[in-house]
Amino acid sequence: MNIEITRNKIIAAGVYTLVLVAGGYWLAPMAVKTRTQTVIKEVMVEVEVKKEVKDVRTKTQVTETTKPDGTKTTVSVTDQVDASQTSTDTAQAVNISTTATESKEVTKSGRIIQVSALAGRNFFSGPPLMVYGAHATAQIIGPITAGIFGLSNGLTGVSVGISF
Repeated sequence: MNIEITRNKIIAAGVYTLVLVAGGYWLAPMAVKTRTQTVIKEVMVEVEVKKEVKDVRTKTQVTETTKPDGTKTTVSVTDQVDASQTSTDTAQAVNISTTATESKEVTKSGRIIQVSALAGRNFFSGPPLMVYGAHATAQIIGPITAGIFGLSNGLTGVSVGISF
């Protein structure tokens, strides 16, 4: 009696494990696509600053001369001196910005239904009659499939299978 209980427990554990594996297989997504796009943008800004200082100086030179005969001569010379200064400063600034975009696409397969046409013949006994039929299967849980079939001679049935 103990052997019968142990065998039933082993069979139940095996069926339980098969159902869990099939459920995990069925619940898992079929394909996961991850796309990461990184954009690095470098902008160089150059600024030129011009500075101009205007400085115009006037130089006046007055020369007074007295001649021996007593006449005075005054000569005035005016010179304009341009002391303007121009300076140019150039400054460069680099701005780097990084943008990262990540997108994830998860694809899960839908329910797959297969339909098959059947044809057969008995080669070993009886008259050589052809038998025709159809078979349809669908996924029920994970990789486990169930189906039905029917033949032209009146035979019908069910099928159970596993996909791997």
